[in-house]
Amino acid sequence: KKGLAKKASCKKGELEVFTRQLSTMLSAGIPMLEALEILADQAESPGFAYCLDKVVSDIRSGSDLSKAMEPHKRVFSHIYVSMIRAGEVSGQIDIILTRLAEYLEAAAHLRSEIKSAMTYPVISLVLVIGIASFLMIGIVPSFKPVFESLEVELPGLTVFIMDIAFFMRDYWYVIFGGMGAAFFGLKLAVKTPKGELIKDHVMLRLPVFGILFKKV
Repeated sequence: KKGLAKKASCKKGELEVFTRQLSTMLSAGIPMLEALEILADQAESPGFAYCLDKVVSDIRSGSDLSKAMEPHKRVFSHIYVSMIRAGEVSGQIDIILTRLAEYLEAAAHLRSEIKSAMTYPVISLVLVIGIASFLMIGIVPSFKPVFESLEVELPGLTVFIMDIAFFMRDYWYVIFGGMGAAFFGLKLAVKTPKGELIKDHVMLRLPVFGILFKKV
């Protein structure tokens, strides 16, 4: 249980289903605690089951639903908890849950569409980088004897490309190792509050993609 406490999460689509089911059950007159207990028993992922068990336990102790959900930030986002709190204050928790379910389903649909639209460009980019790397490392250096046999002064651009090709061939492990280290370093950096803020600032201002991220 302690291990799960740190990894409280839910599978893709699980929160949407939970929200829709909870809304339906409350609208049908089933008490909140009973509805949550049923949904906790039906949870597919262990992390989500643990999360709902904790929510049920906190509500039994006298906590509001929003207060019980608030500590589980990996499952219930800030906007989710705020909407639940608004439903509790207005006495329209079932209506708010219905709106939340519709919002989550629409957001998931949009993410799916964007992911589908981005699949081909991403695959194309990976292929282009792979082919370019293969040419620079495996093919371009083999032209050196040919150029030397010509005994002519090569254009500056050709010399520059040849130098890059030989550098990539001789130090490919440094290049790919550096890229891997930079990737993991950035991944760790964006987990800090300041790093996350900088990441969001950059992502939302990217040409073309920034608009997509805003919509997501």
